[in-house]
Amino acid sequence: MIERMRRLLRRKFVQDTLALQIGKISATGLTLVSSVIVARALGPEAFGTWALARSFLAIWRTFDLTGVALSTRTRMGVAIGAKDEDEILNLLGFFVKVTVAWAAISIVILALFGRAIAARLYDGEAHIGTLVAILALLLLTERLFEMVRITLQSRRSMRLAAALQNVNVFVLTVVNIVAVVISPTAEAMVAARIVYSTITLFIAWGVYTHQRDYDGVTYPTLTAIFKRARTVAVRPYWRFGFSLALDKNLVALYTQLPLQFVGIFVGKEGAGFLQLAINGLGQLRILTSAIFDNVQAVVPQAVGRGDYVRLQHNFRQIMLVLAGGAIVFYAGWALFAPLLVPLVYGDAWRPAIPLMVVLAIYGAVTTIGAVLGPLYRAFEMMRPILMIKALSLLLMALPGLVLVNEFGARGGAWMMNGIFTLSVTLTAIVTLSVLARQARQSAPPDAARN
Repeated sequence: MIERMRRLLRRKFVQDTLALQIGKISATGLTLVSSVIVARALGPEAFGTWALARSFLAIWRTFDLTGVALSTRTRMGVAIGAKDEDEILNLLGFFVKVTVAWAAISIVILALFGRAIAARLYDGEAHIGTLVAILALLLLTERLFEMVRITLQSRRSMRLAAALQNVNVFVLTVVNIVAVVISPTAEAMVAARIVYSTITLFIAWGVYTHQRDYDGVTYPTLTAIFKRARTVAVRPYWRFGFSLALDKNLVALYTQLPLQFVGIFVGKEGAGFLQLAINGLGQLRILTSAIFDNVQAVVPQAVGRGDYVRLQHNFRQIMLVLAGGAIVFYAGWALFAPLLVPLVYGDAWRPAIPLMVVLAIYGAVTTIGAVLGPLYRAFEMMRPILMIKALSLLLMALPGLVLVNEFGARGGAWMMNGIFTLSVTLTAIVTLSVLARQARQSAPPDAARN
């Protein structure tokens, strides 16, 4: 038994997962501290304003159909495996080109029209639109930070990637605390987010500059990347990214549309309570995200080798473990949330308790469904998946409106549960059937273990 455990711990997949998980736990603790301090300092009304500004920008992000982050993450792994340094330079140049263009367009449009849109949506509170226009700067700084993380994860430098993420969260925590001490307002939170993203971007660039050489592959300099951004062709890269962006943005609407319904029909306090509940579940999901990060790296490799039998076996085990663990964990969360929320956030946030209990279903369903993404992307079956995602949203839109009108913020939580449950169920049926068919048709795999 001890020897089996030692062999297990020597596997790179396990070592990478442990490194990422330790980093995720540290980041979760820091983020929880930051979120509690911010929520208590701002109070429901100011926190609701902050939540609506972030949600507005999140919905705007759904119009970004470049999919540059997801497509670069996938293709970087292929280029690194082939030691194709020219393609690596093209991919990173394309990343910068698209990022700068989208950020510039977004900042101009939101600066011109954000206030008018916010005034119509939020009962005359045009200043929310101003906050959104300022937050649009994050479309540049956060995306360029993400580029560095992609370069690290694509070559499976998971420990360094985890360390960089911990530094990122630490800076965010410190800046948030300083902001609410100076001025506990939504405006202060916007300023803090801009300062934090700028600081962490320069840190990430420093890491990249000193860690360009790895396993026979040398990444291009930042100067070379920005030069290539001016000349790299868009045509070879945009189509794959477009389909991935549609997928990601549809899923973003699964949470943001119910939140906006609550903000419009119930008010910003109701939106603040729902956002807090979503945040709480989001922090819990981070505890399993290391597994998802590694699955995202390993599944495409198995598909590329044609190792479908072993992939089906391992994938079935992962889903069964995640399903059992998710049900037990989130059932416990639903029982203890009424005790924990007042202790952590204060009595002012008691209305968020029933929302957290209801969203335990959302937590369990998304934990199980998260591992399906790398599989259907590796199979390049985006068309049926996009149809499923859009259909799930459309089928729940009208019932969701009825739920919000009838039950307020709790109705928004049930709307989220319905959308995610329908989408994950249909996606699992379609994706796993394709995997099963490939496993039946393939010869016994002789590829090496991961």
